Order: sequence, then C-alpha cells, then structure tokens
Amino acid sequence: MTLSKRSPLLALVAVSAIIFSACGGAASSPPASVEPSPSAAESVAPYDGLAYPADGDAACDDATKNTSEFKSIKAIDRLTVEFSLCRPDVAFLAKIAFASNGIQDSDWLTAHAADKTLLRDPNGTGPYMLSNWDSGNRMVFGAFADYWGDAPLTPNLEFRWSDQSVTRTQELIAGTTDGIDNPGKEDIETIKGTDGLTFYEREGLSTLYIGMNNLKAPWDNVKVRQALAQAINYQELVDNYYPPGSEVAKYFTPSGRLIQRDYSNGGFYDYYTHGVGVGRDPNKEPAKPNGPEVKTDTGRAVYGGGGITPDESVNPRTINFSQRRLLSPTFAFTREFVNGRIRGFESTKLAGPIKFRYDLQPEDFKVTDAMFRAFRDYVAADPSFKVTTAMVDRNRAFLENEIRFNLVTAAHGRVIGDRVFITSADPQVAKAVDVLPKARDLSSKR
Repeated sequence: MTLSKRSPLLALVAVSAIIFSACGGAASSPPASVEPSPSAAESVAPYDGLAYPADGDAACDDATKNTSEFKSIKAIDRLTVEFSLCRPDVAFLAKIAFASNGIQDSDWLTAHAADKTLLRDPNGTGPYMLSNWDSGNRMVFGAFADYWGDAPLTPNLEFRWSDQSVTRTQELIAGTTDGIDNPGKEDIETIKGTDGLTFYEREGLSTLYIGMNNLKAPWDNVKVRQALAQAINYQELVDNYYPPGSEVAKYFTPSGRLIQRDYSNGGFYDYYTHGVGVGRDPNKEPAKPNGPEVKTDTGRAVYGGGGITPDESVNPRTINFSQRRLLSPTFAFTREFVNGRIRGFESTKLAGPIKFRYDLQPEDFKVTDAMFRAFRDYVAADPSFKVTTAMVDRNRAFLENEIRFNLVTAAHGRVIGDRVFITSADPQVAKAVDVLPKARDLSSKR
C-alpha cells in the first residue's frame, strides 16, 4: 500500500551520513576476482597494507564462517583496494558506490567509531568541509582548497532547517536564503508568482507507504491488511496533501517513470495480467505507448505510459497438459530417490542439512539412463498417476530437467534448483545471451 510523492521541487545538495553496513549474499566457488583500477598515484615506498581476513582468505563454501560475498579485501597501495569475491557479482560496482559502503580511512574509523563521533567529525573528499553544526538548526561549510575536482563555486555554504514550509518560503522571498527544497503545496503558486524567484520542477524519486508488520497481530491477518488497504482513499490524500504532480503509486518503486504501464482501467490483478503489453504476440508489432517521447543517451526514442517495449520479444517457457500431469509423479519419485527408497539407488540418500551455498556445475545431478528407467518403472507401478509409458518416453527431455531440478532443490535449495531451468530450458535467458553483442554495440555508441 503506497503513495508516490512525485514532487516538482527544487533540487539542491544532498548530504549523506556515513554508516557501516555488511554486504551479505550467497557465496560459491570458484572465486571471482574484481581487478583493482590503476591508482591515481602509485606509492613509491613499499606499502604495508591491511588485509581482511588478516589470516588468509575467508571460506566461500561455509556459511557458518562467512556470510558475506567476500573472499578477501586487500589494500594494494595507498589509493588501491582489491576485492576478491566468492562468486561473480554484476552489481558489485553499484554496491560499493552506495554511500554506506564507501571506503573509509581506517585511522579515522578507529578514532571515531568507539565514541560514535563519526557524524560530528566527518571524513570525506568533497568540495566543502564542515565548520559548524548547530543540531536541528543549521550546518555551515567552508570550501575545501585541496578538493580533487572543480573548485567550489562559493567560499561558504550553509544549510538551515525548518519544518514549516511557509517559513522557508518567507525566507526565500526575503532574500535571506538562496534556495529552498520541498515547498508546500500552497507555497508553489506564491513562488511562481514572485518576481526574482524561479521554480524548478523535478521528477520525484520518493514513494511514501504505510508499513504493517505481518509478524505481529493484527497485521498477521491478511484480511486485516486488505481491509485497511481498501479503506484508505489514496487519491484524496494525494489531492489534498501532496504537491501538484504527485500521484497514487501502484508499486513500491517510484511511479511516473518510463517503465510504468497504464493503470487507469483496472486494479492490481488486472494490471499484472491484462495490462498494456502483457501477453502480447511477439510476432506482431507492439502498439506505440501513449506517453511522451524522450531520448536515451544514444538517441533512441523511448516512450512513457506503456512499459518498456523490448528490442527482442521472447515468450516464456511453457508446459503442455501432458507435462503438467507429469509434475506430481516427478516430485514423488525424487522424494523417494533422495531418501534412498528407489531400488538400485539406495546409496543416493541425502544426509545432513541443505547446503544452500553451492556452485552448480553442468554435470551435477545428471539424470542417467538407469535413473530414467527407474522413474519409468516407478510411474508404471502406480496407476493413480494416470501416466503412460509412452507419455514418459515422449517427454524425456522435459522429465530429465524436472528430475534434476527436484534433486538439486532437495540438496541445495530452491534458488540453486532454479538454475537448472535458467541454464538449460529458459528461452528468454538463451535469447539474452545470444543478443549480448548487440548490447555492447549500443553501449559503445555513448
């Protein structure tokens, strides 16, 4: 249940607090290493950098010893850090670019972590330095002469707080401040109508929502949550309390973006099952979205209001009626198999807990001819399955994938089990791999 605040407000400067965070994630072997970038200035003298863990690489296949995705982190020189990962992670660069994951000076952390003065005595490399902080009132900054980028535009910078929109607007009109953020709904027209002031609109990136803890009563009852969701008049809240341009959100991510399809003629279920572009024939030319046209960095035209129209349309993996009937006996056979109750395969009984952190290899849990014959005999012995031998033989490729999926899931969990289909039977993934060179060509045009 969300409200989107797509506010046309003045964008100024954001000050981010530095916090500690732990990067979690499944780990698997073999490890993948992220190569360090060339440093701006290499150390001349031998550099005795820290390493984590200090006593060697962390275990990548034992969740009781290492719950992160890091095999090791090493300071190569004064300006270079090398991360070795337990597995490939395409999002890693984006993760370390996040404010809370910034690399900090270890001496500064040691000096300020214990007494929690990290915010009061901030560390950073920005164009301004904090010179005074009056909590809840203002922050004063002075230009940093040794800033590595373009020189600061002003010698000083001051941020002041006021929770009253009218007060902020009055200061703007009086000239005691150069700009304000988040003007109130009633103040926007005042700003637009005042000579010497300029109102800048921006795309809102905030989504306001009402959170309910579904682990606690009464919110653990889905009917209670649904009742509250249906009792609130979202549109009335937006119309009366939010700036012009705000709209009711349809999901948690910010609304009004190019990816959002039209939501005007149906509810949540209809949007995801019958919305514009859902289930369309990939062999037909897609209908042009009704939103405004904008250009990407490479000059391609994209449109809002109709979702993303893909360059390549591929239908998802589907199964026919016979294959659907085979799902139940496949699961039942696998359950007996992993418990050592299939004749000739008694030694295959899985022992111990599920090992979730596992790097699935192409040859793992392959269905052999003997295993397939055992499955055919198992099905034939139970008429309640209503499955014929001919049906089994006709769908052998499908069954081998299903049996392997169930075996991997039993040993390593559903996430690893899904890799069976992703790597061998997913037409969308196969097409994505096939057109990767086209993506490289597009990126090279920037």
